[in-house]
Amino acid sequence: MYKLVTTLAMTGVALLAWVAPANAYTYNHGAISIGNNGTYAAIAVDYPTWQEAATAANNRCGYTDCGWVITFMNQCAAAAVSSSGHWGWARESSLGYADRVARDWAGAGASVVVHGCTSGA
Repeated sequence: MYKLVTTLAMTGVALLAWVAPANAYTYNHGAISIGNNGTYAAIAVDYPTWQEAATAANNRCGYTDCGWVITFMNQCAAAAVSSSGHWGWARESSLGYADRVARDWAGAGASVVVHGCTSGA
């Protein structure tokens, strides 16, 4: 009986190790792209690399001179613009915090234009 219990216990441990390996952490990348004209902006989240996220954000931006300004991984990010056209952006641990920091950097009267979080945030 002892041998059977030991064998079953070891089999259970082996199965648990197979189902949830220690290195199963996922990196989810995102990017924000802003057009030089100050009107267009886009965000892309949950891409396997920052390069793919930047390309997706640029493609979604909708203007020919869009360029990514911030990349992030397993975080939230936001971009805001003030009434005078100053931009601010941030990457933080929560969406609300990213919004506040982006508005603070943009200046008085700023509003958030794009924001989002990756799945790993």
